[in-house]
Amino acid sequence: MRAFRSPELHVRVTAFVVLVIVGLVVLVGLSAIVLPAGYAERQSWTACDLPSTTTALDRLARGSVRDLLVYIPLYVAFCLGVVAVTSRGRRGRSWDRAAIGAIGAAAVADVIETLLFRATVLRLRDGESCSSVTSISDITVVMSWLKWISVGAFVVVVGIRVLLPADERSPLAAG
Repeated sequence: MRAFRSPELHVRVTAFVVLVIVGLVVLVGLSAIVLPAGYAERQSWTACDLPSTTTALDRLARGSVRDLLVYIPLYVAFCLGVVAVTSRGRRGRSWDRAAIGAIGAAAVADVIETLLFRATVLRLRDGESCSSVTSISDITVVMSWLKWISVGAFVVVVGIRVLLPADERSPLAAG
Protein backbone atom coordinates (compact mmCIF):
# COMPACT_ATOMS: atom_id res chain seq x y z
CA MET A 1 0.00 0.00 0.00
CA ARG A 2 1.58 3.19 -1.18
CA ALA A 3 -0.16 5.31 1.44
CA PHE A 4 2.02 3.80 4.18
CA ARG A 5 5.17 4.83 2.25
CA SER A 6 4.00 8.29 1.23
CA PRO A 7 6.41 11.15 1.96
CA GLU A 8 3.37 13.16 3.11
CA LEU A 9 2.64 12.81 6.82
CA HIS A 10 -1.09 13.51 6.43
CA VAL A 11 -1.38 10.61 3.97
CA ARG A 12 0.37 8.24 6.39
CA VAL A 13 -1.80 9.46 9.31
CA THR A 14 -4.97 8.94 7.28
CA ALA A 15 -3.80 5.46 6.25
CA PHE A 16 -3.06 4.58 9.87
CA VAL A 17 -6.45 5.85 11.10
CA VAL A 18 -8.22 3.85 8.38
CA LEU A 19 -6.12 0.81 9.31
CA VAL A 20 -7.10 1.11 12.98
CA ILE A 21 -10.80 1.51 12.11
CA VAL A 22 -10.72 -1.46 9.72
CA GLY A 23 -8.86 -3.48 12.35
CA LEU A 24 -11.46 -2.72 14.99
CA VAL A 25 -14.32 -3.60 12.64
CA VAL A 26 -12.64 -6.88 11.63
CA LEU A 27 -11.85 -7.90 15.21
CA VAL A 28 -15.27 -6.96 16.59
CA GLY A 29 -16.89 -8.71 13.63
CA LEU A 30 -14.81 -11.85 14.17
CA SER A 31 -15.67 -11.77 17.86
CA ALA A 32 -19.40 -11.50 17.09
CA ILE A 33 -19.24 -14.40 14.62
CA VAL A 34 -16.94 -16.76 16.53
CA LEU A 35 -17.62 -16.13 20.23
CA PRO A 36 -20.91 -16.42 22.13
CA ALA A 37 -22.62 -13.16 23.11
CA GLY A 38 -21.15 -11.78 26.31
CA TYR A 39 -18.17 -14.17 26.30
CA ALA A 40 -15.39 -11.58 25.97
CA GLU A 41 -16.47 -9.41 28.89
CA ARG A 42 -17.13 -12.42 31.12
CA GLN A 43 -13.51 -13.51 30.76
CA SER A 44 -12.49 -10.66 33.04
CA TRP A 45 -15.22 -11.28 35.63
CA THR A 46 -14.45 -12.84 38.98
CA ALA A 47 -15.54 -16.44 39.49
CA CYS A 48 -18.36 -15.37 41.83
CA ASP A 49 -19.76 -13.00 39.18
CA LEU A 50 -20.01 -15.68 36.48
CA PRO A 51 -23.40 -17.27 35.77
CA SER A 52 -24.14 -20.30 37.90
CA THR A 53 -26.35 -22.36 35.58
CA THR A 54 -24.88 -25.40 33.89
CA THR A 55 -26.24 -24.25 30.52
CA ALA A 56 -24.55 -20.84 30.76
CA LEU A 57 -21.28 -22.38 31.97
CA ASP A 58 -21.35 -24.95 29.15
CA ARG A 59 -21.84 -22.10 26.66
CA LEU A 60 -18.82 -20.27 28.09
CA ALA A 61 -16.73 -23.47 28.00
CA ARG A 62 -17.61 -23.98 24.30
CA GLY A 63 -16.77 -20.32 23.69
CA SER A 64 -13.32 -20.84 25.18
CA VAL A 65 -12.63 -23.63 22.68
CA ARG A 66 -13.67 -21.37 19.78
CA ASP A 67 -11.53 -18.60 21.27
CA LEU A 68 -8.46 -20.86 21.33
CA LEU A 69 -8.98 -22.59 17.99
CA VAL A 70 -10.46 -19.83 15.84
CA TYR A 71 -10.45 -16.31 17.25
CA ILE A 72 -6.88 -16.06 18.58
CA PRO A 73 -5.30 -17.55 15.41
CA LEU A 74 -7.44 -15.27 13.20
CA TYR A 75 -6.51 -12.05 14.99
CA VAL A 76 -2.84 -13.05 15.06
CA ALA A 77 -2.97 -13.71 11.29
CA PHE A 78 -4.73 -10.36 10.75
CA CYS A 79 -2.06 -8.53 12.78
CA LEU A 80 0.76 -10.28 10.91
CA GLY A 81 -0.92 -9.15 7.69
CA VAL A 82 -0.94 -5.59 9.06
CA VAL A 83 2.80 -5.84 9.70
CA ALA A 84 3.38 -7.16 6.18
CA VAL A 85 1.30 -4.40 4.56
CA THR A 86 2.76 -1.55 6.60
CA SER A 87 6.39 -2.65 6.27
CA ARG A 88 6.49 -3.23 2.53
CA GLY A 89 9.16 -1.07 0.90
CA ARG A 90 10.64 0.18 4.17
CA ARG A 91 14.16 -0.17 5.49
CA GLY A 92 14.90 -1.93 8.74
CA ARG A 93 13.02 -4.79 10.26
CA SER A 94 13.35 -3.97 13.97
CA TRP A 95 9.96 -2.22 13.96
CA ASP A 96 8.47 -5.31 12.38
CA ARG A 97 10.08 -7.56 14.99
CA ALA A 98 8.80 -5.29 17.78
CA ALA A 99 5.24 -5.43 16.37
CA ILE A 100 5.40 -9.20 15.93
CA GLY A 101 6.76 -9.54 19.46
CA ALA A 102 3.94 -7.41 20.85
CA ILE A 103 1.21 -9.39 19.10
CA GLY A 104 2.97 -12.62 20.06
CA ALA A 105 2.94 -11.54 23.69
CA ALA A 106 -0.76 -10.65 23.37
CA ALA A 107 -1.52 -14.06 21.89
CA VAL A 108 0.39 -15.92 24.63
CA ALA A 109 -1.39 -13.89 27.33
CA ASP A 110 -4.72 -14.52 25.57
CA VAL A 111 -4.13 -18.29 25.41
CA ILE A 112 -3.22 -18.39 29.11
CA GLU A 113 -6.20 -16.16 29.96
CA THR A 114 -8.55 -18.41 27.99
CA LEU A 115 -7.18 -21.65 29.47
CA LEU A 116 -7.53 -20.24 32.99
CA PHE A 117 -11.03 -18.97 32.23
CA ARG A 118 -11.98 -22.38 30.87
CA ALA A 119 -10.61 -24.07 34.00
CA THR A 120 -12.68 -21.71 36.17
CA VAL A 121 -15.83 -22.32 34.15
CA LEU A 122 -15.41 -26.10 34.14
CA ARG A 123 -14.74 -26.23 37.88
CA LEU A 124 -17.81 -24.09 38.55
CA ARG A 125 -19.87 -26.30 36.25
CA ASP A 126 -18.66 -29.35 38.14
CA GLY A 127 -20.00 -27.91 41.37
CA GLU A 128 -17.05 -26.19 43.00
CA SER A 129 -17.82 -23.01 44.87
CA CYS A 130 -16.79 -19.71 43.36
CA SER A 131 -14.58 -18.97 46.37
CA SER A 132 -12.54 -22.13 45.67
CA VAL A 133 -11.63 -20.91 42.18
CA THR A 134 -11.22 -17.20 42.91
CA SER A 135 -7.42 -17.31 42.66
CA ILE A 136 -7.66 -18.75 39.14
CA SER A 137 -10.05 -16.02 38.04
CA ASP A 138 -7.79 -13.37 39.63
CA ILE A 139 -4.86 -14.59 37.51
CA THR A 140 -7.18 -14.60 34.48
CA VAL A 141 -7.85 -10.90 35.02
CA VAL A 142 -4.10 -10.19 35.20
CA MET A 143 -3.56 -12.08 31.94
CA SER A 144 -6.36 -10.04 30.38
CA TRP A 145 -4.57 -6.83 31.34
CA LEU A 146 -1.28 -8.16 29.93
CA LYS A 147 -3.05 -9.08 26.69
CA TRP A 148 -4.55 -5.61 26.26
CA ILE A 149 -1.27 -3.88 27.16
CA SER A 150 0.45 -6.00 24.48
CA VAL A 151 -2.26 -5.17 21.93
CA GLY A 152 -1.76 -1.50 22.77
CA ALA A 153 1.99 -1.89 22.29
CA PHE A 154 1.33 -3.49 18.89
CA VAL A 155 -0.82 -0.53 17.79
CA VAL A 156 1.78 1.96 19.05
CA VAL A 157 4.66 0.19 17.28
CA VAL A 158 2.74 -0.12 14.02
CA GLY A 159 1.69 3.52 14.36
CA ILE A 160 5.27 4.67 14.84
CA ARG A 161 6.37 2.51 11.92
CA VAL A 162 3.72 4.03 9.65
CA LEU A 163 4.11 7.62 10.82
CA LEU A 164 7.88 7.75 10.45
CA PRO A 165 9.06 8.56 6.94
CA ALA A 166 10.09 5.43 5.03
CA ASP A 167 13.76 6.44 5.09
CA GLU A 168 13.81 7.55 8.75
CA ARG A 169 16.99 6.65 10.54
CA SER A 170 16.31 5.89 14.20
CA PRO A 171 17.69 3.29 16.59
CA LEU A 172 14.93 0.87 15.56
CA ALA A 173 14.90 1.77 11.87
CA ALA A 174 18.50 0.64 11.44
CA GLY A 175 17.69 -3.02 12.32
